[in-house]
Amino acid sequence: MIKRETIQTVYQTANVVDVIQDFIQLKKAGVNYKALSPFTNEKTPSFVVSPQKNIWKCFSTGKGGDSVKFLQEHERLSWPDAIKYLAKKYNITIQYEKSSQQDKEKLDRRERLLHALDFYKSLYEKKLWDTQVNAMPMNYLHNRGFEDQTIKTFGLGYAPKARQEQYDQAIKSGIQEEIVKELGLVYVTEIGQTIDRFRDRIIFPVYSLSGRTSGFGGRIMDSKWGGAKYINSSESEVYQKSHLLYGLFQARQEIRTKDACYIVEGYTDVIKMYQKGIKNVVASAGTALTPQQIRSIGNNTKNVILLFDSDSAGQSAALRSINLILEQGLKVKICALPKGEDPDSFTSKNTLEDVLAYFEAQSDDFIEYKANQLGISETDDPVEKAEVINQIIASIAVIPNFIERDFYIKKTAKTFELDQRNLADALAQQVSKNQRFEKREFAPPALKPVNQPERSEDKGHQSDSLKKSLEELLEDLILYAAKEVEFDEITESTQKGGFILEKQKSKVYKRIEKIFQNENLFYENELDQQLFDLLIRQCHIKGNLDEEFFRLLGSENPNFTSRVSAFQMKYEAYPLSKWDEFNVSVPTIDQGAEIKINDDVLSLKKLLIEQKIIALENQVKQLDKTSKKGAFQSKEGIEILRKIVKYTDIKTLISNKLQRIL
Repeated sequence: MIKRETIQTVYQTANVVDVIQDFIQLKKAGVNYKALSPFTNEKTPSFVVSPQKNIWKCFSTGKGGDSVKFLQEHERLSWPDAIKYLAKKYNITIQYEKSSQQDKEKLDRRERLLHALDFYKSLYEKKLWDTQVNAMPMNYLHNRGFEDQTIKTFGLGYAPKARQEQYDQAIKSGIQEEIVKELGLVYVTEIGQTIDRFRDRIIFPVYSLSGRTSGFGGRIMDSKWGGAKYINSSESEVYQKSHLLYGLFQARQEIRTKDACYIVEGYTDVIKMYQKGIKNVVASAGTALTPQQIRSIGNNTKNVILLFDSDSAGQSAALRSINLILEQGLKVKICALPKGEDPDSFTSKNTLEDVLAYFEAQSDDFIEYKANQLGISETDDPVEKAEVINQIIASIAVIPNFIERDFYIKKTAKTFELDQRNLADALAQQVSKNQRFEKREFAPPALKPVNQPERSEDKGHQSDSLKKSLEELLEDLILYAAKEVEFDEITESTQKGGFILEKQKSKVYKRIEKIFQNENLFYENELDQQLFDLLIRQCHIKGNLDEEFFRLLGSENPNFTSRVSAFQMKYEAYPLSKWDEFNVSVPTIDQGAEIKINDDVLSLKKLLIEQKIIALENQVKQLDKTSKKGAFQSKEGIEILRKIVKYTDIKTLISNKLQRIL
């Protein structure tokens, strides 16, 4: 187990903006940063990062937290693995407690999967570099033009030829058989023999954005061997091919620097281009591009250049990818390589300057590319020409930005000498058709029937109201724990009779704690109760909740920061406009804090009084059933009636106060 001191150092050091910018592009928005949510396919940015609070919040999904929580949500890392990632990023030496066998068994399933992949990666690398035992794999790579530094950068390896060598070493090292099978690193024959899946192949590790090994691709060295040229890891919890892009871990920073990303098809295409000096390149690794992969690129740049092979399969793949890229709001160009070339061979034969010059000169936008590939210049048939134009319009129609759509319609009209109004009409029809399709495919859930009666003010509804009220107090405690507020206290008037509200000053945390103690309140959500207890304890120790406390909160419980961010970032979803430009003063949430806190306390009191009145009324009903004279003919009944009148007066007093005009 990692020592607590190390964990706290990580939380103190990690900068949320610095960490998140490794994965998605952030844009300054006032004192905060904003981005499109990396968890949903949205068009308007709802992902907010606060450098001051050192937390983030995704308002489209409700997720939020600190740097560690982001790695858990975005990279699906376990909590210990997220700590290790940040320790490595900030050069923090990890110190461990002595682990018992029981502690080791508690490692979560995902971590065991990743540990097994790390073991196999190390095994493959060791086999590749052990040229005294078998020099053939390294010679193969050198003959293909791979340099040693490039081989190390991408972690290439070699899977030995023996049928069970890898499996035996994994089991001997303590990796469970079920883990190895789940990752698809072995298969079992009909007679029950366990065989290594990758044998006598060059191994290409596939990394997550955090740099952990997620799976492998294996390539044969000799086509005469007879097996498939490439095989890949099986789909698993940590290896989902539709979500991963080969080379993105190595290319991410360069993609941002160049503000462009080349997409190729294969592992060797990526490595050869990277080695040549073109490092902003990723591969779909033999699978058709998916929306998830494109969004991963979109987190780093909006400019994509497709470099698929020059054969018919490669060009067909390029045509299929265009609309997927455009509908994610990215810009796409397509570069057709010379006949018979792929990115690997083309970059190997030419200098860096010549390669870049070719890419620049031969990259077409999707209008030009579709026109050329679909052969608009090779036919005089108006029907065939119209079909090509319709294909272009279909691509324009998926672009989410209507201004960009208008620009491309104008370009299409000018390029092909067509009437812009006719193209605009055709575009409108296609957009409408797309929208109808989306409605059919993604119909919203059925609404509640109009004539269905609303739920009465029953006990369940009261319980929901109480939960909401207690949540408001938790928010007040997090935001304003040490703030001194003039609270409206309910007291009996000795002169006028009845009840009045008197102002009494108190710190927020003391007032809230007193209410909880007097009313015997608690949070049904165990996480909220633990958080509440921790906040109150901290306030008694230091008198406040400072930035350092919140920065270290995740070391107490990683889920605390997610809960806290929901409150701390609540008012960051829609920042106030620049009203000061118009000499208009707009109050902030801090300026209205005292009113909010006092109202939250009064609202809770009113709710608790309403529940007491209901309980007393139920007692009256019970007395009516058991008493011959009726409930109010007994001393007990009269006493209950007095309490009902008393609580009703207090409820009226609070209601009048809460209905003030602000």
